[in-house]
Amino acid sequence: MCGSISAVLPSADVARTQPSRTSPPRVPVTFSSFQQYEAVFGTLLFLSSDAARAEEVVVIDSKANVKWDVGIDRSPVAVVLSRLLASSNPAVGDNLAIFLGAPATWQAIGSVLHVDATSVAISITSWTSQPSPDVTVFQVSKAWNSLPFERMLLAVSCFARSEFSMSRYLRTCILGVLPPLPPLRVVFPPSWSAPGLRELNDPQRTAVEHACLLPPPLPHPRAAWYWQDGGRQHGNK
Repeated sequence: MCGSISAVLPSADVARTQPSRTSPPRVPVTFSSFQQYEAVFGTLLFLSSDAARAEEVVVIDSKANVKWDVGIDRSPVAVVLSRLLASSNPAVGDNLAIFLGAPATWQAIGSVLHVDATSVAISITSWTSQPSPDVTVFQVSKAWNSLPFERMLLAVSCFARSEFSMSRYLRTCILGVLPPLPPLRVVFPPSWSAPGLRELNDPQRTAVEHACLLPPPLPHPRAAWYWQDGGRQHGNK
C-alpha cells in the first residue's frame, strides 16, 4: 500500500462492480495526511471484510456425518466424514464451523487438526452446548475470522492518530510524497576486472556504473540524516 492503490474509486458503486479475472492496474496516489489515508483504506478494508465474510459462510457440506472424540488435552474433537469437505483442501489450523439449521440453532467452531481423503478432524474451541448423541448429520462451513481485518484497521487507525507510530521516512513513503533521493556520489576505478576474469567492455561498464549511482530502494542510514535536516540535498558522507 505504499504510495499506490488499485484503480478503485471511493465513490464507485460497489454493488455494480463486476468481478474481474485480471488484476486491476495500479495507479500512483499521494495522500495529504494519514487521516485521508485512513478514510480511503479504512473503507476498502470494511468492503474487503464484508466480501470475505460473505464468501466464507458458504456451506461446504450440508449432510456431513460427524463422529465425536476426545483429544489429548481432553478437548472435544469432531471427526467429519465428508469427501466434499476433504476435497475443499482445508489446511491444518483453518477455522471451520459445524452447525444445525438455517439459521443455526446449534453451532460449534474449531480448528482443523488432520485431513485425509475422506475425513477431517476438528478440535472444537467453542460451542453453544454439548451436541445430542442422537444427531450425527451436520452442516459444515468455513468459520469467519475477523482477526486479520481487525489488526489492519487498528494499524491504519494508529497511523492516523499517532505521529510517532513509525519513522518519518516510512510515513512519507506510505503517503506517496517521498521526494526522489539524490544519486550517490561514487568514485569509479579506472578499470573493472577481477582475477581470472576478462575486463568489462564498455556496455557492461556503463551498466555497472549506472547501477552504482542509483540510491538503495530500502530505508538506509542516509535517509535518516537526509530527513533530519529538513529534506535538503546533501552530499554523501
